[in-house]
Amino acid sequence: GQAIIHCVKFRNLVSPSIIPSDKQFTLAIPRNRSINISFNITATPPVVPSNIRWHFKSSLDDEQLLEISNSNTNYTFSSDKHSLIISNVQASDAGTYTITAINIAGMNSTTVTLVVYVETAFLYKDGSLVNRMTGENVSFNCTADGINTPEIKWTRNSIVTDIISNTRHRIVSLIDQQGSPSRSIPGLQQINSS
Repeated sequence: GQAIIHCVKFRNLVSPSIIPSDKQFTLAIPRNRSINISFNITATPPVVPSNIRWHFKSSLDDEQLLEISNSNTNYTFSSDKHSLIISNVQASDAGTYTITAINIAGMNSTTVTLVVYVETAFLYKDGSLVNRMTGENVSFNCTADGINTPEIKWTRNSIVTDIISNTRHRIVSLIDQQGSPSRSIPGLQQINSS
């Protein structure tokens, strides 16, 4: 008889290990800039690009988890899909980005958080001179927007003044439907003077 010999070569299989390239799990960037979210992925056998998925969960919408694809013109992947480049970053891009890699040894995911800073912008300010008679009410309005929430300070006679609500002054802030301070905040809607 003839003997049949089967040779099987065994190799060590290693599931994917995913580490942010810059070892940072929180990234911060000003609005309107570009950012490269990049990971080092090691595995045996190596992970092929078709087995890499990216997901995004917005910090503005706790419910929706989106798979990222090249169909969004602001997103570009590197050829190995280890990097995601976001151009013209906006506040709506803030949230968590998760990369998942799969090979025959297993699956692994890593998440980074992107924080987008939006410069403070005055949406409304009225610097006009207001004349009132003693005992009449006067109202000054200022609305600003930004991320992180801007702090509005008022000056009187060119001196920054800590105006607090009391019997002479009333400070009113806008609150949204959820009971949280709105992003567009009137820092001071009205000062009553007697």
